[in-house]
Amino acid sequence: MSLLLLTGLNSFGQYEELLAKYQKEFPDRSAVVLSHEQLVEIDIDDKTGELSIIETDYEHILFLKEVSKYYTDQSISLSQFFEDIVEVEAASFNPKGKKMKVKKDNFRVVDSPPSSWVFHDDDQELIFDLPELGEGYRSEISYTKKIKHPEFFDVFHFMSGYPVIESKVKIVYPQEVKLKFFERAMDGFEVDRQETVDKKGKKESVWLVKNVPPYRTEDGSTNIKNHIPHLIAQIQSYQHNGETKKVIENLDDLHAFFEELLLLKGDESNRSELNKVVKEITEGKETQLEKMEAIFKWVQDNIKYIAFEDGINGYVPRSCSSVIKNRFGDCKDMGNLLVEMLTEAGVENAHVAWVGTRDIPYLMSEIPSPLTCNHVICVVEKPKDQQDDHKYYYLDATGSESSYLLPPMGVQSKELLVHQGPGKYDLYKVPATAADQNYIKSVVQYTITASDSLYGCGFDTYGGYERETKTYYLANLKHDDLDDYVKEIALGGANRFRLKSYDVEGLNDMQSELDLTYEFTLDNISIEYGEDIIINPTLFKPRIRKYNTDDYKFTREKSRHRTIDYLYEIDLSDAYTVKYLPEDVHYDHDLFNFDAEFKQEGNKVIITMKYQYHLLEIPTDLFDDWNEFSKSINSATIQNLILHKIK
Repeated sequence: MSLLLLTGLNSFGQYEELLAKYQKEFPDRSAVVLSHEQLVEIDIDDKTGELSIIETDYEHILFLKEVSKYYTDQSISLSQFFEDIVEVEAASFNPKGKKMKVKKDNFRVVDSPPSSWVFHDDDQELIFDLPELGEGYRSEISYTKKIKHPEFFDVFHFMSGYPVIESKVKIVYPQEVKLKFFERAMDGFEVDRQETVDKKGKKESVWLVKNVPPYRTEDGSTNIKNHIPHLIAQIQSYQHNGETKKVIENLDDLHAFFEELLLLKGDESNRSELNKVVKEITEGKETQLEKMEAIFKWVQDNIKYIAFEDGINGYVPRSCSSVIKNRFGDCKDMGNLLVEMLTEAGVENAHVAWVGTRDIPYLMSEIPSPLTCNHVICVVEKPKDQQDDHKYYYLDATGSESSYLLPPMGVQSKELLVHQGPGKYDLYKVPATAADQNYIKSVVQYTITASDSLYGCGFDTYGGYERETKTYYLANLKHDDLDDYVKEIALGGANRFRLKSYDVEGLNDMQSELDLTYEFTLDNISIEYGEDIIINPTLFKPRIRKYNTDDYKFTREKSRHRTIDYLYEIDLSDAYTVKYLPEDVHYDHDLFNFDAEFKQEGNKVIITMKYQYHLLEIPTDLFDDWNEFSKSINSATIQNLILHKIK
């Protein structure tokens, strides 16, 4: 069904009035969406008993500025696996209403550029150029597609990069089809919802949202799906000839869907290479934990994470033999390989687990749909007497620096759907890793000389995710790049410090702490005032960013709970006495805290600074408290120490 000719009924005089109106209303915007309509028609094929799902998307845009003449290139996202384009029409209209259609042979399908060098899929784009645009011009684009897989039906957005005057979603379906709708981020918008049933029993569900502002992004905020209004429509089941045909209605169905895809994996009959590798790398390993660690390390070191997600291969693991032979695979390939290798080695309770990362703002328990999952890992259940906050060991070999002791950073607070055998699963909520497990502990010792310089050494210890984030660079950078990185993490990247030497220990043991020791010097450290010198003793300053609601409208995201613990030991030798010692600073909150203490012990000044936060998100109503937390840290780090020279 094409909607393209609808606006032809309107006179161009009406658009002159709208142009003036919206230029005044949106002076900083180059265009406005007059209407965006998404129509879905669902039917049941009487002969095959299969669902027919046809979606038509229509958008009508009025351009408010002459700069829009550079916006003629257009594209429509496609996926061969999910959909087929049935029909597409596009046209632009000049200010006098003259219609200029895009000719059929001007539409071209091209492969979408990969999102990264490791990720390749079957996504494509239908590209074309509108004939002409400018101030007062309009465009109409309409395309119809056939949805191939009802399990992935579907997400509808009401927001655009331009202001939207009116956005509508209409879903028409027979009463034999059972649908469930989930509204997200719709609060605060003008929404008109309508449900009707015609005489033949056809249902019509409509959402009309008016006056939608353009979407905005903020670096460091939670995923944009948390903030833009959208609708998730889920086909749960349908009736055909008296039989109920399930799609996905609950967790049982979701697990069955994933289990079926798992069983489609490549031929595993040739296991000779897998068995050989397992035997070699577990030789001499006696305990299950030792075998697990050896296998996990081998996959991390020998299988590169490269994803070819074309069609069904985006959901079905490749055979273990092909992954071992080719030495690459994606997350599901690695997860499946780990389970097979661990099982061969006699490691019990190794399972494939599906999960949605924190980029997806839905839980499987809320919306049991493949749309809530985008990652696969291997988990090994811990013995009952060893289970702590975490029930499982987490083996995610897509991260070459990750530890099995911690969940992947991006799945904290999300749900694992753990496959435990035919028809069996465990839905497990992954706890956020505690702050005292993610830490930087830094001990810095330095001596102030009479020549206004200092020399010192540091011993930094990194644990948990702090270790993971440092390991990749320390392991892969070379020469000057490595020196610069060490200076950045150890000395705050300050050019005034000279890094004399450093040493890294524990780099290859992902389950242990990472230790960095270094020596440094610094000149011109103080301000002289008679026989006194003024010095800021906290050389490398912990900082926490402040947020205000004028600049930040969305919840801020933190990748992990965190502990930062500094200890400064300043040796005054026989050159100085302490004339003024800064005051202690303390801040306490249920979710974050900071303590700074300054004291003198003999001829040494001891400074401790420690902060922690125990959250993954900072909502806007927490900004004031967070800013007080930040203020306390900054106030401690800017305090000066006054020393008196000994003659």
